[in-house]
Amino acid sequence: IEGIKIAIHTMNENDKITAGHPKDLDREITENEINNIRNAFRYRIPSLDGKLLNSSTCMYTATKDEHFIIDWHPNDSQV
Repeated sequence: IEGIKIAIHTMNENDKITAGHPKDLDREITENEINNIRNAFRYRIPSLDGKLLNSSTCMYTATKDEHFIIDWHPNDSQV
């Protein structure tokens, strides 16, 4: 396998972004975040614990109960 994408959704009071704009997002991936992700999948799929090829952040919106909404935007056909 050349590489796979692994992500963990976490949200707590320290993670909430108040600005809500992509330019204000802290895009630095910390060693602690990498270790947390590795610890999560190392237990389930140990053979994936190899070289980190790339890392990036992903910003998205969720409801207050942290569920996703998949729908059409009522005022914009491109969203």
